[in-house]
Amino acid sequence: YRTFSVGRATAPQRHAYRKAREWMDKVIDLLKPGMSSDKVAAKLPKAGDIGFNSEMEAFGLNFCHGLGLGLHERPLISRLNSFNDPIELKVGMVFAVETYCPATDGISAARIEEEVILTPDWLKGRVRIALELRRLTVFRPATLDLILTKMARGDANDLADIGFLLRQEHLNGEQLRAAFSRARVPDVPEIQELFRAAQPKVLALAEAT
Repeated sequence: YRTFSVGRATAPQRHAYRKAREWMDKVIDLLKPGMSSDKVAAKLPKAGDIGFNSEMEAFGLNFCHGLGLGLHERPLISRLNSFNDPIELKVGMVFAVETYCPATDGISAARIEEEVILTPDWLKGRVRIALELRRLTVFRPATLDLILTKMARGDANDLADIGFLLRQEHLNGEQLRAAFSRARVPDVPEIQELFRAAQPKVLALAEAT
């Protein structure tokens, strides 16, 4: 999800976006192998903070969910389930992190979503995006992590994106093969086959840069 304004954003809209981003960043800072999901959920806003009477009513607005072939797959992290049924985060888990904040004008809101792949040092690999923002610092995943996320669909556009990424930051065959071997691919035969088929294509793109 992304929120954008048609015309100049109002003060309540900017405030809502800042709050949604703050909640997002606090959650992402805790997403690492070995962390317990209840500690992550504690950084999410309470239902009452966004105008709802219960966590059930607010479910799906501020939470983390897995990615795969379905919508909002497990593992899930939310204030609804994670305090009673916490899990340990493990290497290879992939989360979509979603935050939502209503604006004080009563009609607007901000909604943001980011995707995170858990590796032991993924936070160290983040790349800061140079934007002239006074209140926000924006990062993207490491180039190698971005490449791995684009290898499981067999899509020509994804390969083109990988080629672009490799032209910006050259990675050699040894680095890519090591990443392929570490990657945690969903246990779905079609996805695993697409990931295997993409490997020689990605290596060829790396050799061509």
